Amino acid sequence: MDVPRRTEAVGSTGLSPEPWERVVTISGLVAGLLALPLPPIASGPEIASTLAVLSVITLAGLRWGIAVLVVTEAVLVATFAPFVVTGDGDTTLRIIGAASMLAAVPGLYSIGRAAPHMLELLGFEHSPNAARAARRVLAAGTLALVALPLF
Repeated sequence: MDVPRRTEAVGSTGLSPEPWERVVTISGLVAGLLALPLPPIASGPEIASTLAVLSVITLAGLRWGIAVLVVTEAVLVATFAPFVVTGDGDTTLRIIGAASMLAAVPGLYSIGRAAPHMLELLGFEHSPNAARAARRVLAAGTLALVALPLF
C-alpha cells in the first residue's frame, strides 16, 4: 500500500518537474517579482502577485499550476505592453516592465506543453484530440490577449 508522506504536496505525482517546467516556473517568478514595483496599471499588481504565487505553487510540485501560470503570463504581457511601449512613466520603470515581459516569454512559448495540465485542472479526460483542442484554445486565447491592447 503506497501511502503518501506528510511532506508531499497534495496531488503530487512524486515525479520531479520536467526541465521546461522548471524554466517556465522560475521565469514566471522573475516576471512577477519584476512587475510588482511597476505603477498600478489595470490590475497590474494583482496579476504580478498572482504570477509569483502560482510560481511557488508550481515549484511545490502541483503540476496543474503550470497551466494557470502560462495564462497569467499572457495576461501580464497584455497588461504591461502599452505601458512599456507608450508609457509616460520613468524610463527605469519602462525598462523593468520590458524585463518582466521578456521573463514571461518562456511561458508563452510553452503554451502547447501546458495544455494537458489545463485539461487535468478542468477535469477532462486526457486524450490526443482533447490535448490538441486545448492547445488550440490556449494558443488562440493567448494571441487574443496579447493583441487586445493593439486595438
